[in-house]
Amino acid sequence: MKKKILAILLLLASSAFAQYANGKFHRGLFFSTSLTFGYTYLRNYELSIQDEGYNEKTHKFNGAMHPYAELRFGRTTANIFSLYGSLGLGFGIGNFNAVDKSYNVYPDNNSQVEATGLDVKFLVGGGAEFYPVQNQENPLYGLFFGLSLGFVIDGVKYTIDENDGDFDGFANIFYRFEFGKEWWIDTRWSLGVALNYMYGSLELKDETSSYNSAGINEKASCVTHTIGISVRVAH
Repeated sequence: MKKKILAILLLLASSAFAQYANGKFHRGLFFSTSLTFGYTYLRNYELSIQDEGYNEKTHKFNGAMHPYAELRFGRTTANIFSLYGSLGLGFGIGNFNAVDKSYNVYPDNNSQVEATGLDVKFLVGGGAEFYPVQNQENPLYGLFFGLSLGFVIDGVKYTIDENDGDFDGFANIFYRFEFGKEWWIDTRWSLGVALNYMYGSLELKDETSSYNSAGINEKASCVTHTIGISVRVAH
């Protein structure tokens, strides 16, 4: 009798182990690489006020990212959630617009530029993903939600004509929301599609007094909005 019970227990254990070994889910450490195609909007604003007048600058860029690539390394716990770090690099082409105004400071400095710009985006950050559906037979298995944050820098090179152009930088602390689904190629590899939105902002201003030691009241802010569709492969 004891031998039969032991045999049944061994059979059940081997069956459970086989299901675990053949299950389609992330195990422990993982990495993923993705390509994102989307749209980005950037804005820099600077205001400098003096007794003699003011300087105001508004620089904008908007265009298509094609593509933006990101590499993630992380760890999954119980196939429920994962934590990861990320590095990203992307390129975009779009419209650059700069309006510089001044009053009684540099009266000849008023200008407006409209040109084609090349955007280079670099991102470093970290995040988490949550997998709400655990039943592998459920058609919604592989659904995930994600949230990440970090630091993103955009450098825009714009050319007015062959002999005239310049470079503008945009730096932001970002938050990104993601929603997508994975389909398993085998027991370790998955292919996924996700919709994501990133918002970033950074604001600097001098509020210690009406004017700083140089007699200038300054304010600067930067904003970014990026929305895209990603295709990724994970292991």
